[in-house]
Amino acid sequence: MTAVRDSRMDSVKGLLILLVVLGHFLTHNTHPTLVSKICADFIYSFHMPLFVFISGYFSLHFDDKKRFWKGILRIFETYAFFQIIKAVRFKYSLAWFFIMPAPMLWYLFALMLWRIIYYALSNMKCCGKHLNMVLLITTLLLSIGVGFIPSVGRILALSRFFVFAPWFVLGIMMQGKNLFDECDKMSNIWAWGILSATLILIIAKNIAGFNIPLRRVFAGTAPYPADNQWLFCMYRLLCYLTSFIISVAVIRVVRKPNNFLNEVGVNTMKYYMFHGVVLMFFSPWSTPIAFISAVCVIVGISILLFTPTVSKRLMILQIVIIRFISQ
Repeated sequence: MTAVRDSRMDSVKGLLILLVVLGHFLTHNTHPTLVSKICADFIYSFHMPLFVFISGYFSLHFDDKKRFWKGILRIFETYAFFQIIKAVRFKYSLAWFFIMPAPMLWYLFALMLWRIIYYALSNMKCCGKHLNMVLLITTLLLSIGVGFIPSVGRILALSRFFVFAPWFVLGIMMQGKNLFDECDKMSNIWAWGILSATLILIIAKNIAGFNIPLRRVFAGTAPYPADNQWLFCMYRLLCYLTSFIISVAVIRVVRKPNNFLNEVGVNTMKYYMFHGVVLMFFSPWSTPIAFISAVCVIVGISILLFTPTVSKRLMILQIVIIRFISQ
């Protein structure tokens, strides 16, 4: 399987990780306002589904044992490094350290599991050429069904693992295709119309007092409420459909690679991890402070990462600490 690397896709990744950072600052706002709720809902309507989809799209080397496990090790080193930092900060017990990915680390934990499971199944020749379709249907059913199980939540990141798994499989299914060519089937007018309509509906939802945060229901951070499970099940299905349409529109409107977004897109993991460290010790107390803080953190991380010497030393420090602890 070979994914065609397109610099425009790095721009999409860069845009998504900036939205992740902004979304986290907005949702950590201790005094959320109507504006922060609308912005957060718009961001959460598509950013993580599309992010996970792209992760699947660029997941390679399933037929190369050495390169595959080398990639898994790189993810694990990053996960372990920040898990140790956050476990100390949040005072995890030893047992909790191994079964509870710290805040924002669920993605790395789930990414390792998705890749390992797909690697195992593809090498077992399960379902032959129909493996991707079988996995897509299976993961979709599991992602809908997991909401009915109250005990499935943050432990081992199981809820998010199941909820986002179909997007990862869908990304793998699209490998070898140019996503921009595929999304060009939607006209530019339709793409902008969809994004505008989404924003208008979210504004109406919040003004009307329909206060069901998309990040709670869709992202899998909580099971369906016991008194209204089927309604929320339908709501999650609707979120899947709308997220897919919005994601296509987002890819469609990103027509030209942007140098800054390209650099950010290449370093998405570092932005994801380092902004999480800031949020361990800081929660903005108003919506303007949340926006300002997000911009400052993005600029600060960019200065560090775009300075080759600093970036290289940070990477070496991370590897040295992990190797030392593993001994």
